Formats: sequence, C-alpha cells, structure tokens
Amino acid sequence: MRIAFVTSGLEPGRDGVGDYARLLSGELERQGHSTAIVSLHDSFVTGGKVERLGDGASLRLGQDLDWDVRFQRAGAFLEQFSPDWVSVQFVAYGFDPKGIVFAQVSRFHRLLDKRATHFNFHELWIGNQRDAALKARVLGWLQRRSIVRLLRQCRPRLVTTTNGLYHALLQASGVKCFTLPIFGNIPIECRDRGWLDAQLRSSGIADRTCHWLFVFFGTLHPEWLPEPLFFRILTASRTAGKSPVILLLGRPSGGKQRWLEWEKTYGTQVRFLDLGEQPPERVADVFQSADAGISTMPIELIGKSGSAAGMFDHGLPVIVSRSDRFRGEATEATVEPLIIRLDGDFEAKLASGFPRRNPAWKLSAIADSFLAQLEAARGS
Repeated sequence: MRIAFVTSGLEPGRDGVGDYARLLSGELERQGHSTAIVSLHDSFVTGGKVERLGDGASLRLGQDLDWDVRFQRAGAFLEQFSPDWVSVQFVAYGFDPKGIVFAQVSRFHRLLDKRATHFNFHELWIGNQRDAALKARVLGWLQRRSIVRLLRQCRPRLVTTTNGLYHALLQASGVKCFTLPIFGNIPIECRDRGWLDAQLRSSGIADRTCHWLFVFFGTLHPEWLPEPLFFRILTASRTAGKSPVILLLGRPSGGKQRWLEWEKTYGTQVRFLDLGEQPPERVADVFQSADAGISTMPIELIGKSGSAAGMFDHGLPVIVSRSDRFRGEATEATVEPLIIRLDGDFEAKLASGFPRRNPAWKLSAIADSFLAQLEAARGS
C-alpha cells in the first residue's frame, strides 16, 4: 500500500505529531509499504525542503511561503507519489494560531479531492470543560465549526481520534469516527543503562533503594495543581520509610517557573532534580528505572498524551491526579492497568509496590490497527 501523511510540522524532537508520523511511516516501510510525508506549516524550514525518509521522501513547506503556494506544491508532490491513501494527522493549532481553520477548508478540499483520505485528530476544540471560561467556549465553538466544515468538504473515508472523550465529541457533532490509540515516541531497546543512577549519585543520592523516584516528562500543564498529590506522596513515603525524589525530564513548555516554585515550596521535604532535555536512550533509561511517572493531563484525555504513552510502553506506572468535568456526553477514561489514580487507596497502593510490566513498544501493533482500519474503510 502507498500511504502519504500530511502534518503541520515535521522537525524531529520538536513536533510531537510530526514524530508520530515519522515513526508510523518508518514502521509501515519496515512492513513493506511505501510512504511519504508532507508538512504544510513547518516553522523549522524556509521555503520548501525535500528530505529522504527511509525508502521514501518528505516535503517540508515553511511558513514563509504563501498558503496557496504550499498547497500547490503539496498537491504536485502527492500527484507524483500517487498514494492509495492520504492520512492527515491533524492538530488545528498547527495550521492556525487560534485553531480556527476556516481559511484552509477549500485548500484542503482541493488537495484531497478524489483521494482516499483519513483524518486522525490528535487534538480537538477547546472549551469542553463545564467550568470553562466564556472566551474559551466561544473560541472552541468557532474551532468546532471550522473542523466540522473541513470534514464535510473533504468527506474522508475514515476519521479516527486518540481517546474516548474526543470520540464522543466528534460523534456528537455528526462525525462518524473510530479510536486509534497512540504509541510513545521513545524506542524500548534504545536505553543508556545506568545514566540515571550516575545523575543521582552526582546529586548526592547514593542509595537508590531509600528513595522513590517520580518523573515529569514534557509539558507541565498550567491547569494541573501539585496539591493534594505532593502531600499524599509525602505521607506515603513516610509510612514506607522512603524519601521522594521528583525528576523533570524534557522541555516543560513554559512550566519551568512553576517547577522552580514547587522546588522552593517543597524543597525541604522533597528532592527536585531537573534532568533537562535528553536523547531518547537516556529518556528510556529514566522510564525503565523510575518508580512512577506523573501526568499533568486529566484522566479523560490521558489517551492523547504522548508522554504518558511513552511511559506505558516502558512499563512505567503513571500517577494521574487530575480529572476535569467535561460538558456533553459522558465517556469512560482510558482503561490502562498502569494508571495510579489519586483515590482513597492511593497511599496503600504506593506502599504495596508500584505496578510494572515488561517494556513493549506499541508502534507495531498500532500500525497494524491503522492498516486494518484503512482496509475496512476502503471496503465499506
């Protein structure tokens, strides 16, 4: 099968959806399929740039180019590649600063017209929480209208999203869709063994067995609050005779000031260690060595979190302490045995031992599911 992916950006390590498309493309190539990728709104290139991508190629189109020029060049690239499917890996903010894509509807329609098309929504419109501010609700309404218009114009054969909440929101907007889980972007076998232990020793933590290691990876969402989680971790730690260490790994995306505030507030009781941005092999070592991850994503949206997916792939349990009340149709949270909820049994769960499983990268299995959904949509 020949599959072309369309994304907004494609810079390695700087665009989560772009990394997703690169990895999925590579796995499909490994299975014998032909792939190509087009990024339409790439902030890391000027003009147009063609790159090798395994046995295929990618076309990266910079933001300095006129939108019509970008779509024309993308169309010519797709025409030359002649895909059986075009898979649009969609994040509205990737194509517009406000996430309102009315201006791109006709362009996407011309690009995708008469092609078998798949849309995969990594994010949807904002303002779905019951306590969302009026501004967020209005902006979300406009985002939703533009996305629904885009889908009605392009008429994709298949629409998927990453989690149950987004699935329900799309269905409620009249869009038939399916769920396609995500995989983490950190390969399992890529591990720099002992790197984390060396960092701990250099920070004065010599005896690893006396400590519990909790890790944040990536974005520290501003809506997430440290309490009551930090208090309850301290309570459980005292009971178990452990000293908690909280690690920060990767780019916190504007949350570094919050990290410094936490360190100032809790630093006499909790060790904070900023590991910075690290290559995949060191991230893998942290994931396979820590006791638990901490997600700042609400439980309802944990299925869209690439950070959480990476931890799950490496067998690392993830503490999820945030739950937002969403408007509309109720949906169940993602069922994942490695999720540790902040419920009445939280301290007892930590004291009894952190759940783990053997590392297993879900990339291959999700690629298989993706192909099966394409085949089913083509035959329907």
